[in-house]
Amino acid sequence: MFQVVKTKIIVGKINKKIIIRGKGLRNGLPSKITIHDNPKNDGIYFKRGNTITKVNPEILHGNDTTTTMLFENQMSVVCIEHLLSALYGLGVRDAIIELDGGNEVPILDGDSFSFIKRIYFNLRFESMLVDTFCFNKSVTVYDEEDNFRYIKLSPTQQKNLEIDAIVSYENSNIKLQKLVFNFENKEKYIEEISHAKTSYPLMILSDSDIKDLKSKLLGVKVGGRGKNMNVYRKKITKGSYYKDEVVRHKILDFIGDLSTTGIVFSNVKIELYKPGHNLNIKFSKTIVDLIKLHSK
Repeated sequence: MFQVVKTKIIVGKINKKIIIRGKGLRNGLPSKITIHDNPKNDGIYFKRGNTITKVNPEILHGNDTTTTMLFENQMSVVCIEHLLSALYGLGVRDAIIELDGGNEVPILDGDSFSFIKRIYFNLRFESMLVDTFCFNKSVTVYDEEDNFRYIKLSPTQQKNLEIDAIVSYENSNIKLQKLVFNFENKEKYIEEISHAKTSYPLMILSDSDIKDLKSKLLGVKVGGRGKNMNVYRKKITKGSYYKDEVVRHKILDFIGDLSTTGIVFSNVKIELYKPGHNLNIKFSKTIVDLIKLHSK
């Protein structure tokens, strides 16, 4: 099913604690995260109060807008995917993320670059041998409510992880966007993926639509300084960083959700057809379960 190979990669290590403040996307309340080094080097953990839990797909829940991590004591951490995507993009494999002031990771600018620019200069980068997973068979996971939506992993001869994504919104001006992203290094992730903001892809027809959106997501800002979400009255929303911003952000989200597996992939292509957080999490759980099964 797969082969584990020792591969030399560049890993980001946290030099000193990093404090990031902002507001939650859903509740609009102030929140703060403090990112510490994990001296045990055994993965990424979230901490709330006296409770600390390792990130893994089994304790995740997804919806249309965010990924939530659920603790055993009913506590949760909401909107973890952008931060995790930033850490994965920078090669940070070990960290303790402490959350204060509510249960939401700050939305910042709705992308992962707004985390990267606060994290990058507090890292040191080291070359390290790690286990990478090379699959020799394909794995396809379908959405439970729409069998046309899927994520498929396939073996390739290419050394790096390749992500081939398609998004489609028939009832909007976006219609169809495609992108093939080759995850060669952190610089390519920063340049091609990290600036993509969260998007509300359905067409906004009136100011009342904006008002309704803001009533559901109290921390959303759709224009001006601090904008954290793209909305679409026309094909290209004002202030977008990329012309194909929606598909790039879907890849950003997927990388964040996939990072919860703790796995480094090589010689693998992953196809995303109309992905979302629920499907991302289902795929991540499937991969972890397969590795557990075939490792016995």
